[in-house]
Amino acid sequence: MPKQQKKKHSAGASPKIVRFKVSKNKSFEIMVNPGTVATFRQDRSSLSDVLLVETVFKNARKAVPATSDELFEAFGCTDVRKIAERILSKGDAQTSSSERKKGVEAKKRNIADFINRNYADARTGLPIPLNRILSVLEKQRVTADCDLVLEARRIVDEAKKKGELSVKRKETVMTLSLPAKFKREASVLFER
Repeated sequence: MPKQQKKKHSAGASPKIVRFKVSKNKSFEIMVNPGTVATFRQDRSSLSDVLLVETVFKNARKAVPATSDELFEAFGCTDVRKIAERILSKGDAQTSSSERKKGVEAKKRNIADFINRNYADARTGLPIPLNRILSVLEKQRVTADCDLVLEARRIVDEAKKKGELSVKRKETVMTLSLPAKFKREASVLFER
C-alpha cells in the first residue's frame, strides 16, 4: 500500500469525506478538499487537486485504511487513484449547507429560465417575467437533485392550482419542406 501523501487544503475548512457503499455492510471512503467534488465530476479539476490524502479508508474519521486485499475484492484492483476516481464519480459526497444552498439556488434559476422559455401568460400570451417566476419558486420546495423538466412541470401545476400563475404551454407551429426521398424517415420523426 502506498504511503499517505498529505496535501494542502484551505485553512479553516474541514476536509470532506466521499463514501462509496460496495455492499450493505462494506463501504470505502476517501478524504477530499472542500468544494472540489462537484468540479471534479464536471471534469474541471484533476484528481490530485481533489484528493486530500491518497489513501482509501474503511473509516476516514478514525483513519483506518483499507487493506490491499479488501480493495482488490471490492474493486478488482489495488490502484488507489483508479479506486478514488470511481469513489468520486459514484460515491456520496458530504456537502456543506452553503454548497447545498448554492445548488438549490442554481436549480431555481434554471427552473425559472425553463418556465420562462416554455410557458406564457394565459391571458396575454406574453412571456412571464423571471422575477414573478422566482417569487413563486420561493414559496415552493425545490430540491437540487431532481430532473429539471419534471420539477418545472410540478411547480407549474401546483402554481396553477393555487392561482399563483396563469400559464399556458408555448406551442410552435412550423412548416417543413423536404424532398420526397426523405418523406418516410421524416414522417417517423414528426408524427409524435
